[in-house]
Amino acid sequence: TTTTWEEPCENKHGGEFPYLVLHSLKHNNLGGFGPDGGDESLVFRAQAFGQGHQPHDVELHVRVKPGSRYEPASSEHNGLSHHDGVINLKAGSHVTLLFSFHNPTTQEPVELSDVSLTFLNLHADHGSNSSQYVESSGYETVTMMSHTDVLFTIHNGVTRFTGNAEGSEHDEPANPAAFTLTQQNRAVTIGYNKVQQAAMTLGTSMASDTDSRFVFVAKPALLCAAMWANPEAENIPIISGLPTRTTTTPRVGQRPTHFLHTTSTTTTPAAEKCCALNLPRFGVRLLCSESRC
Repeated sequence: TTTTWEEPCENKHGGEFPYLVLHSLKHNNLGGFGPDGGDESLVFRAQAFGQGHQPHDVELHVRVKPGSRYEPASSEHNGLSHHDGVINLKAGSHVTLLFSFHNPTTQEPVELSDVSLTFLNLHADHGSNSSQYVESSGYETVTMMSHTDVLFTIHNGVTRFTGNAEGSEHDEPANPAAFTLTQQNRAVTIGYNKVQQAAMTLGTSMASDTDSRFVFVAKPALLCAAMWANPEAENIPIISGLPTRTTTTPRVGQRPTHFLHTTSTTTTPAAEKCCALNLPRFGVRLLCSESRC
């Protein structure tokens, strides 16, 4: 049985967000742990969609950054689930990975514009103090929900996004067109203006009986879901530039046409820019400010 659904990032009335769809797994040998042989990487066949451009084929390669160590729990579980990328990791370990884009014919590096990587279901394990986290630097924007369950910290220019709500792999979105608010609150989108390669560190805060499964999509999943949301909803995607608050559990006190006001008492420099979404009749509009982050 084949399950089909509409792509939530595609706006039939125009104005779609640029996104990639991971169609198939070409090669599975991350860190040399198999099950395939040869090049020590994951290779996804994908198709890129963008505003005003015809869809085109591209490959997404994922490999371990030189000097980093990858410890899988079950490497055969790496790969593709529906159109989601999956990376399996032994609990208590971490690995820095290089995500890069390539021409599928020549294998030459390709620079893409407006690329997003969304990590889904960042959570803490039931009954333990172990939490999943993603670390990144050098990005342009970050998008999280205004009622997010993801905390972030910054150290030496590297941002760590940590799952704060208890959960498990059974909480992963099974259908991207039915992205629940709980699932949205556990996701973070990291955006790039122009990128050929990006480094991400995936890890868990401590060892536990449950091995970690990191799930990602190459699209601005939170913004795409907002196109189909109630335009009067209070839990909305918030886009920011380089984040600066050490931790956050924001709450919206106004309608979506207003800016986010957080309850954090942390005193650090203001973010470069924050934006809120206005969604009348699903026409997405960004309202941005440098002084109201």
